Amino acid sequence: MFGVMLLGALSGAVLLAEPSANTQAARDRAREAKLAGCYSLTLGPWKPVLPELDTENEMARLPPRIRLTLERGTERWAKGKLLVEPAPGAPTGYFKSGWWAVSGDYTVHAVWTNGLVG
Repeated sequence: MFGVMLLGALSGAVLLAEPSANTQAARDRAREAKLAGCYSLTLGPWKPVLPELDTENEMARLPPRIRLTLERGTERWAKGKLLVEPAPGAPTGYFKSGWWAVSGDYTVHAVWTNGLVG
């Protein structure tokens, strides 16, 4: 068990405090800040295989370059989530916006939407 010992000034008691949720939140924010930025995006095969989503289908097109922002969404579908968007100068593809989150140390999950599908 990790803790911090504090001595009570008046009572002389020793208290053991758990690390706060703020410590984990600070680690999460630092990890997000390291990963935020622009990336080239390569689309692999769809799983499960969906023949209707070949590379010519507009619903299978994503921007070739994306930007993971530190801006948090304010709309219902992305409220409080980190936003992902096409990188400056990149075509938008079918899905215009979305959000992202970090899973583990350096795995990024991004969800794209056009407001109706995604």
